Amino acid sequence: MDIGAARAAVEPWIALGVLLGIAGLLLTGLVALLVARRRTAPRGAAPAQRWPDDDLPGFLATPPGSAPPGFAQRPAGDTAVPLAVPAPRATAPSRPAPPSARSLALGAAALLLVATVVVAAVAAAVPRERHGPDRDGRADRGDAHRPGPAGAATEARLTFEGVVLEERAVGVTVTYPELVLQGGVASLTLPTWNCLASEAPDDPVAEGCAAGRTEYAELGAPGLAVTRTGDGLRLRGEFATATRPTSGADEPTGRAYDLVVTVTSDGRARPGRWTPANGELELGGRQAASVEGELRLGR
Repeated sequence: MDIGAARAAVEPWIALGVLLGIAGLLLTGLVALLVARRRTAPRGAAPAQRWPDDDLPGFLATPPGSAPPGFAQRPAGDTAVPLAVPAPRATAPSRPAPPSARSLALGAAALLLVATVVVAAVAAAVPRERHGPDRDGRADRGDAHRPGPAGAATEARLTFEGVVLEERAVGVTVTYPELVLQGGVASLTLPTWNCLASEAPDDPVAEGCAAGRTEYAELGAPGLAVTRTGDGLRLRGEFATATRPTSGADEPTGRAYDLVVTVTSDGRARPGRWTPANGELELGGRQAASVEGELRLGR
């Protein structure tokens, strides 16, 4: 299991849970605060006066010697003067009404909706990978399906149909390539046949072709490029061949072949196990399919 990929897939949902918890706590606190305010403030209570002991507002409204509003005017000969004039009550400034429970609930719901949309967008942007069994019961290997360099533990063995190496004045020189990939090194074997034909026959012996010298080549990094492609491989490199006499060192032929091989499994490939595989070889602009093949992916 790829721990980094699993962690990247879980982290957005952890963030969503945290935001949901914060939004829930915020909504609960706002509702509790509103309920507490309603319980402590009695209905119909008169607002407190701003100046409870100050008579300046009454003095300005009705200075001494003036009749207060609502009192009947006394006759002109009446010299009685009122001893006290009731001062009008000062009105307290109006206060804004506290927010209602509906307003608080709508605000918290809007905040929760925004947080959910943001975290969902982040979660959708994070690539996810399955690390459980697939529909066929096979374990999903995560990085086994991503293209990239193949490790040295990846191995392959393939034998191909005949392909023309060289056209001659009379007939052609053909080969039936064999390729072995092991330890990051590809070993190529090219048995040659000279045939009086224009294409490589299925059976050179039955067609009366004359056997030629077998050419060999080995190629590793950096000349050999081995790339993982899903459950298969792609190899490419320029193989310089040589012959191997019965005694003595290898003798270079002076020929080099640009070779491209694509290997695909039959869908049952598992790391560390040999499984049947198919291949396609391209050599000198000509192509040949595999006759038999096996593939073992690295762990």
